[in-house]
Amino acid sequence: MGIVTYRDNLMISISRGISVVIIIICISSMKYFIELYFILFLILISLSHTCDKMKNIFLYSSIFRFVVCVCVCVFLVFKADVKNKTCVPSGISKWTIHGLWPTIGTEHAPVYCNKSWPFDEKGIEDLIPKLMLQWPSYETPGDYVGFWKHEWDKHGTCATNLSFLNSEHKYFQVSLSMNIMYDIFGALKKGGIEPTGDKTYQVGDIDAVLFEFFQVHPTVYCLPVKHSVQMLSYVELCFNKSLTPINCLNTTANCDHEKPVQYPQIIHAGLESVV
Repeated sequence: MGIVTYRDNLMISISRGISVVIIIICISSMKYFIELYFILFLILISLSHTCDKMKNIFLYSSIFRFVVCVCVCVFLVFKADVKNKTCVPSGISKWTIHGLWPTIGTEHAPVYCNKSWPFDEKGIEDLIPKLMLQWPSYETPGDYVGFWKHEWDKHGTCATNLSFLNSEHKYFQVSLSMNIMYDIFGALKKGGIEPTGDKTYQVGDIDAVLFEFFQVHPTVYCLPVKHSVQMLSYVELCFNKSLTPINCLNTTANCDHEKPVQYPQIIHAGLESVV
């Protein structure tokens, strides 16, 4: 064995020192990276929760904005001008359907979602007797099929992503059922608001009565008649994608809260007397 010189001892000490430093650096680096990974892990968890919340809000907003116009008022006829107005067909005594409309926000959109899925009258043949009473056309009397076709093409094709509305027959069947279940005429009558040629009501009272009955705020539409009077035109009820009633975003639409509202009696086609 040789003699260990001072230089050799120095080199050994330096080597050991370097090893210790390297070990310390490695341990420190590992600790740093562990802390870094832990921080990143926490950030990812936080982002995950945030994304979930954002997703829930998005779905809620979409569901919340999913609007269904259930009933439209049939009272578009005035006794004083009956000969110049489209009249209500015989046999109709309550509010009827205007449409079932998938909607985002306050706009009745999207529309015409599937032009390759044409309306087929034969597909709803068994529903026609009910449709004629619950879903008639007032703008084009006698052309009921044309009106139903329009509603299916424009709105029905946009609802087919839901299993209970994924066919033409289901779309019209569900609409008919909703018209019975959510009886606007009956709700207003129960709240003391009935068709009359003399009495007027306030918009707020109409909304309050419907809220009391359905436990949600609808959208009430009015038709301007004179400078000081407006007429109850139609009502939209809003639902989520499970068809559970929800508050509508726009509760009084074009109604003027300062003006009284007429709720006229029905005038049937060919008659000049009020029914």
